[in-house]
Amino acid sequence: MIVCGVVIVSKPGQREIVEVIVDRPAAKMPEKEPAPQAAPEKVVAQNQDVPRERTVRYPLSGNSSSEPAVAAESKEDKIEDSRENKAKGDAFERYVVKNFNTKYFTLQEWRGDKQVDGVYAVSNHYPDLEVTFNLKSKSIHETFAIECKWRKNYYKNGIQWAHNYQIKNYKEFSQRLHMPVFVVIGVGGEPDKPEELFVIPLSQIQENTICRSDLERFRKDVDNSRFYWDSDSKELR
Repeated sequence: MIVCGVVIVSKPGQREIVEVIVDRPAAKMPEKEPAPQAAPEKVVAQNQDVPRERTVRYPLSGNSSSEPAVAAESKEDKIEDSRENKAKGDAFERYVVKNFNTKYFTLQEWRGDKQVDGVYAVSNHYPDLEVTFNLKSKSIHETFAIECKWRKNYYKNGIQWAHNYQIKNYKEFSQRLHMPVFVVIGVGGEPDKPEELFVIPLSQIQENTICRSDLERFRKDVDNSRFYWDSDSKELR
């Protein structure tokens, strides 16, 4: 309610003041404009705005320094390391094969550990090589298997030559086929020219790591690296 004015009415011997009231709605106060909402926080990747809530997948190439790109590069590095390790393993296998005299030994199996999309042959679980020793003059025909391992250095004064599940696979292979298995380990130098060489019967191995002192009794002279078969003890030397 707003008072708009005053009217004075005169009467004999009396003055009366009358307030004139006008019923007018009060003027509305101007409404405040809503404050502008802050734009969602964003991260910048490869010159593009990407909302933080979204999952961002970066390509393997490019100049992005984001964590996903680093992770992708790490995966590529692992693949490259795996290829390099396989190449070294293959080179050591060739070294072992070349040290058998083909006059007396026949290479029966040489497994390549091939696979695609996680699909591989069951034989990948078996030792690398199967070799038969033939001595016709004495009618000797004996087959044995070899798992080849090369390591650049000793680790904690020993050699970790396999995983436990691999040892289990090799032992099951040996028992099922009644075939002796030997582990040939090269250490140092290069895969095709190791500085040290050891020939160990699988039956003498219980752990996936062999300490350096235990390896000594299985040492083979690298200057006389030709392998031979002892038919009496059924051992590779």
